[in-house]
Amino acid sequence: MIDFDIVRDRRFADFEQELETLNPESLNKLYTLERVKEYQLRPDVEHASVNQHIESSARSFDPLVDKQWAHGRINLNAAWDVTTGDSSSGEDVIVAVLDDGLITDHEEFIGRLVPGYGFISSVEYSGDGDGDGDGDGIDNDSYDSFDAGLGTHVAGIVAANAENGLGILGVSWAAKIMPIRVLGNDNSGKSAGTFYDVMEGVRFAAGLSNDSNTLPARKAMYGLHHPTGVAWCRPKQRSPYMKKSNVIGIDLAKNVIQVCIISQDGELLSNKAVSPNKLKELLANKKSSIVAMEGCSACNFWGRLAQSHGHDVRIIGPRKVKAFLQGQKTDANDALAIAVAASQPGMVFSQLKSEDQQRMQSIESSRKF
Repeated sequence: MIDFDIVRDRRFADFEQELETLNPESLNKLYTLERVKEYQLRPDVEHASVNQHIESSARSFDPLVDKQWAHGRINLNAAWDVTTGDSSSGEDVIVAVLDDGLITDHEEFIGRLVPGYGFISSVEYSGDGDGDGDGDGIDNDSYDSFDAGLGTHVAGIVAANAENGLGILGVSWAAKIMPIRVLGNDNSGKSAGTFYDVMEGVRFAAGLSNDSNTLPARKAMYGLHHPTGVAWCRPKQRSPYMKKSNVIGIDLAKNVIQVCIISQDGELLSNKAVSPNKLKELLANKKSSIVAMEGCSACNFWGRLAQSHGHDVRIIGPRKVKAFLQGQKTDANDALAIAVAASQPGMVFSQLKSEDQQRMQSIESSRKF
């Protein structure tokens, strides 16, 4: 007869030895939890719990930040606990703002601007004359002599200075703004321009040839707009997570599973509920794709199955998915949020566990109770 307690203890001892080598901090946490459990079982101890280290959420005290209602809608305080916009590569993120210009000496943009350009080809619309005498309004002046209200407003939302005790707070505390003026004044009080001028501004921001015959020292990052309203940044090179043709977001449940499929370009292909057996068929028959799920007890089983069919599996923490949830919390919206989250450059994914790793996790959990 096999003594399962002995087998369990031996396997846990091996696990402890491995953890001590690979991650001694986690082993200390495990020992702490065991001691807390011992104290909780003692009759002479009224209460025992882990004295955890806690920190306040990242918060700015700029005077108008409480009026920026959108910050709460997109959970920015939680996002700022992860990052305030510093670039992991050591280079500043550059955001090109194509609008009616920018008040470049505004106090909220001190130290936050890189050189931009004006691409209004009409001298009449540009309002600042023909600075270089070539017959058009294209020049290196991105300042709007009329108002620049819209461009300044947009740039402020993106990257207004943080912790300067003034005005509002930008989403990114470290990004640089590249102001590109593509909208002028049509003499009726409205900002106006042409599609051609906008495209020339985009080409300049992307470091491509354009009518100014000049290029920025560093091209900007730029955004793709998803049909759900979620926008994400595309880096200089395509993300390795987007090499496959489709992204399959799966919201797991016991009997009915929601499956959302979006294309590499962000097009929503389908979003429907299926049975577990239908999901098995789908994973077996679909061409190699990114398969994304929230971390849960069932994700490892489905993840291993997807891997066996050649899919690239991504496990995402629920808090990270929540940032991409649009509208009410429904199975369809959850699956879409999972798919969009899996498409983000730089997203950190959890490790898919093997059956042995899950068994060891079960043994660890049993030691706590």
